[in-house]
Amino acid sequence: MSRKILIICAVMLCSAVMAAPVWAATELKIAQVSDIQGLDPHRANDAASSHVLKQVYNYLVTLDKDLNIVPDLAERWENPDDLTWVFYLRKGVLFHNGEEFTANDVKFTIERMQDPETRYTGTALRGKEMNKVEAVDRYTVKITTQVPFQPLLFGLTRHEMAILNEKAVREAGENYSKQPVGTGPFKFVEWVHGDRVVLEKNEKYFEGVPKIDRLIFRSIPESSTRIVELESGGV
Repeated sequence: MSRKILIICAVMLCSAVMAAPVWAATELKIAQVSDIQGLDPHRANDAASSHVLKQVYNYLVTLDKDLNIVPDLAERWENPDDLTWVFYLRKGVLFHNGEEFTANDVKFTIERMQDPETRYTGTALRGKEMNKVEAVDRYTVKITTQVPFQPLLFGLTRHEMAILNEKAVREAGENYSKQPVGTGPFKFVEWVHGDRVVLEKNEKYFEGVPKIDRLIFRSIPESSTRIVELESGGV
């Protein structure tokens, strides 16, 4: 191989190496086998929706990579007796619409889930386990169960238990599934039915600004098409 060709190859390789991190840090396209049902956590119980919901919302508690229950919007919690759970919330967390996250949002979320008119489709918690939810103060929530219920914490990590903003839900009404507002690392941009869901990074995310600017979840049902898109860089 001539020295000229070697130099050209070296330049191309350096360009690719330098360009790759910039592309990766800007946009990530993800193939899903189906379109989402919607982005209202209380009315979506499919895997495709849950993948997107996890980026838009936060939860009182979540799971780490080893499946341990760890803090999320609740900094800490205690279980003073068999029927009582007290959650101490993070301060200064903002929803994507600029509203501050408070105990009232947790209370609203759980009571909305329990309301028959919501048509809750989840399986994490049906509401019957929780007897009462109280906003003790702006950053403290108390949940009382009807019977001792140790699986409560794990249930709160499910995508159906994403914390909603009352103002956003009431303003959107029946269109909330297409206008979701959370506290998560990515904000909703658009949902093109049967094609894609686009999210953009939340510059005010409480755990730090995401390194990826945009997430695009593409609906590609055919496995052969997904492979072609992967090989061509479409996803």
